[in-house]
Amino acid sequence: MTWRVGGALFVAFVALSACGAGSKPDPGRAPSEPPTSAPDTASPPANDAAAPGAAADLRCTFGAVADPLTHDALAAPGSYPVGRMQLTFVDTARRTPANGSYGGAAERRLSTLVYYPAQKKQWWQVRADIAKTGGPFPLVVYSHGYSSSNLEASDLASHLASHGFIVAAPTFPLSNLLAPGGATIRDVVEQPGDVKTVIDQMLAKSAASGDVFAGAVDAQRIAAAGLSLGGLTTLLAAYHRRLGDPRIRAAVAFAAPSALFAADYYQRRPLPLLVLHGDIDAFVDYQLNARTSLDRQRPNVTLVSVRAGSHAGFSSLDPQFLFDALGKLVAPKGSNPNNPDALGCGVVAQRLGAQASSLDEGFFKRVGGAEDGIIVPAPGQKVKLPCEGDNINKPAIDAEKQLAIARRAALAFLQATFAADATERARHCHYLRSVLPTDANVTVE
Repeated sequence: MTWRVGGALFVAFVALSACGAGSKPDPGRAPSEPPTSAPDTASPPANDAAAPGAAADLRCTFGAVADPLTHDALAAPGSYPVGRMQLTFVDTARRTPANGSYGGAAERRLSTLVYYPAQKKQWWQVRADIAKTGGPFPLVVYSHGYSSSNLEASDLASHLASHGFIVAAPTFPLSNLLAPGGATIRDVVEQPGDVKTVIDQMLAKSAASGDVFAGAVDAQRIAAAGLSLGGLTTLLAAYHRRLGDPRIRAAVAFAAPSALFAADYYQRRPLPLLVLHGDIDAFVDYQLNARTSLDRQRPNVTLVSVRAGSHAGFSSLDPQFLFDALGKLVAPKGSNPNNPDALGCGVVAQRLGAQASSLDEGFFKRVGGAEDGIIVPAPGQKVKLPCEGDNINKPAIDAEKQLAIARRAALAFLQATFAADATERARHCHYLRSVLPTDANVTVE
């Protein structure tokens, strides 16, 4: 097996934009009528995780669905206005290590953008108050990719917040676009601790009388989500024996490097997992990661594969606009003009590849070995670098379509796991497993 961890760990080009795209319609989707029933059993209680080592299938289930959800229903904004708040969380118990010309710091500072279901903002208010009805709300901690920022989550986070989720998206100290000393993938081993810090701080705010988030966060309904390097962070935070956080009850991984995780990695702490991956991803190879990992992640995984899906298409930072504006200037010679990944290959692939090639024993000492369910590469084993192969030469699905698929799938999965009402859990599960596959651009396993 060719081991893959290297240049797979990033979001290629999203950091070239400082603005996020707003919630968008689902363009170009072929209409279809959803099935009205399915053979599965009744919906389970929300997120009752099995004991460690259990073989139970924790994927959502459903029986007959009288009022099935449609693609348009999942694509539409929810009933809540969306509030946004910028917070800074400081972890004084952990250092930020030195990085290149940067000498490090005694603490880790996490600039965190929080999206939340809100009340209608009055004209005199600086920001909208959190919704008074429907809470406490599930919490999703979103991890951004390499050389990116928390703005990457803007579209997905806004969509989830409108449907009753609080989404906290930190910018990590050393993997973000403007990281001192330059963005590095090595700090990924510290990022699960950052996810834990965000959970700690959001729960503390929820427990504090008089705080804007007082009583707003449901400690029993916490999920982790992330893209690329952030997807790897999510898998570490959700499952890792030492680095993970047992309060996480579900995980969503977009284009995540997962080839380094063995089957027992997922079985030690089973929980529902949604994996989304484009099948022509130029950075995180689909076959070596999503396909290779599928059997290891079973029975608790749902894999949504996007046909002709790129890596960059999962980002909220309007990848199609960025590619149209900049791709032809920096894309590698000969790359397909209709593939958004070409921009990332032209901007950061070489730098990231050099970092991947230099990962040493110290890195794996932190992440662990077989005792932690980690597949450590043999000395001298070849690392596949980003943008190798011919995926960059293939035409990709429109990035807006891909992002719309991501919104619908993630919302359905999280509602199927966390919705307070059993009927709503069943309806969203039915959509994820029976209706979403009717979109010609996806397969669901």
